[in-house]
Amino acid sequence: MIIETLLYNGEIHTLDPDQPKVSALAIHGERILTSGDDASLLALAGPQTRRVNLEGRCVLPGLVDAHIHWENTAKYRHSVFLGGVASLGVALERIATRLATLDPEEWLLGNGWAQADWDPPHFPAHADLDRLTGDRPAYLVTKSGHAAWVNSAALRLAGINRHTEDPAGGKIGRDAQGEPDGILFEAPAMQLVSRHIPKLTPATLAAWMLEAQQGAWASGLVGLHDYDNPSCLVALQLLREAGTLGLRVIKQINDPFIEHAHALGLRAGFGDAWLRLGALKIFADGALGPRTAWMLA
Repeated sequence: MIIETLLYNGEIHTLDPDQPKVSALAIHGERILTSGDDASLLALAGPQTRRVNLEGRCVLPGLVDAHIHWENTAKYRHSVFLGGVASLGVALERIATRLATLDPEEWLLGNGWAQADWDPPHFPAHADLDRLTGDRPAYLVTKSGHAAWVNSAALRLAGINRHTEDPAGGKIGRDAQGEPDGILFEAPAMQLVSRHIPKLTPATLAAWMLEAQQGAWASGLVGLHDYDNPSCLVALQLLREAGTLGLRVIKQINDPFIEHAHALGLRAGFGDAWLRLGALKIFADGALGPRTAWMLA
């Protein structure tokens, strides 16, 4: 078989205990043909072989993220990131900067906040957002993905007030007077607001995934195990059909959709080397950050 690309003069880690480190690697298409020393593999190269002198650089096997929400990853690149901030005040500064870039009718969306990392470590409230957002709805997801911080405009849009009961499996945060305080715990409560956020078209989501793919490559990722919803699978299929999906994806099915998958006769493993169905995802409680996990005494 013809060597299309030859990497040489490198420090290549194979993870093969019999040959853990080599200096050259021969590639054809999507397959590694062989590995070894420079002299042996350069002797096998043909006139059409693309030779890449690594100049001593390190080469590692590609990484696979075993649990990622790829749709959210793509979307979060188009929202305000609140991770790594030291206080509510710093978070609000980032939010103000983001607001200055938004169109008048656009929601304020964000992610990554973790009140446990703040000084002092307390939950924010809708009033903190209201001073900046006015009548613009805001929806900001915590780092764990198991809670959301919303403003009064979002609560009104969702019809959430002191008389709204907690949905099964979720909780509406409330102040001392019983009024919603702007924190929604777990998906059933979060979805009371998130279902009102304008939906992206599959084509737009696919385009955003292409942007996120560049970031994944830069981090050494070559594969993903995704746990997002069916809209993610639709966009991934668009990329696969277009030949632009550059990550090998195993798409897990979340519990609420398993009956639909069964009705279609789908089975784990359906697909190809780039996109295929994987396992069923089930979880029973929440997360540590927003304090929704079921803890033992």
